[in-house]
Amino acid sequence: MELKLEDYARRIDRFYYEIMREYADGAPTTKDLEIFIRPDSGYLVVWHFCLQNDETYFGVDRKHSLRGTDCNVPKEKLRDMGKNPEPPWFFQKTPADTLDKLPLVPSFVYSKYTPKNDIEYFKFSISEPMNIHLSNVWVREKHIESEKLEKSMKKSCILWKGKPEILEKLAVLLYEAKYIKSPSVWLDHFNNDPLKTTEAPPIKWGKNKYELYYLLRHLNNYEIRESYSIHFEGIKQKPWSGSKPTEKLDTIEAILIHVN
Repeated sequence: MELKLEDYARRIDRFYYEIMREYADGAPTTKDLEIFIRPDSGYLVVWHFCLQNDETYFGVDRKHSLRGTDCNVPKEKLRDMGKNPEPPWFFQKTPADTLDKLPLVPSFVYSKYTPKNDIEYFKFSISEPMNIHLSNVWVREKHIESEKLEKSMKKSCILWKGKPEILEKLAVLLYEAKYIKSPSVWLDHFNNDPLKTTEAPPIKWGKNKYELYYLLRHLNNYEIRESYSIHFEGIKQKPWSGSKPTEKLDTIEAILIHVN
């Protein structure tokens, strides 16, 4: 279960900054919690360096929006936030460096930007300063038994055959239209690598199910290699019936125009 930290603190009659400090210190009271940040703005720039034939490294960069993306926070940074309980908290832009130097680490980094061999490496930076408000800080309660079950049920990611930036754009558009909780919820199920697996729970669709069916019928450049219900909660297997005249599809059609 996910809650904003301020709502969780109110529910258990605690101060939010106490929970942040205890979590950063590894206190037993927080052992079943995960605290993360879901920013409203900001960008992560990733530099990918590969060794060339002349023994030099050539790098290319990509920019990812952090809006609505689940981000881990180093415990030292979280401890500082708990000691200064007057949000918003200011996060400065950072120079290109290794992953452990980032003040925020998006969840997609580990699956997309782990070096496959010793001739490539990555550097990361936060490209612009941003304010993190209390409403951006979230708590996820861990359920140990269900986690064990999920880990034993790895499934193949949905193979994305298009450009990664189009997939990310799709995830952001679905989030902004309130179809999904965050872009990372969608991105956890897709990958350009046909060998990648995921342990993510099925995606919970936030609006009319017929809009999801319409999206999956008309979206280009993807291939599901396992059952649809593994990736989307409550969805039926094909064949699906066609759209009905009473169905409102303007929003999902507009999203498809942007990404197809």
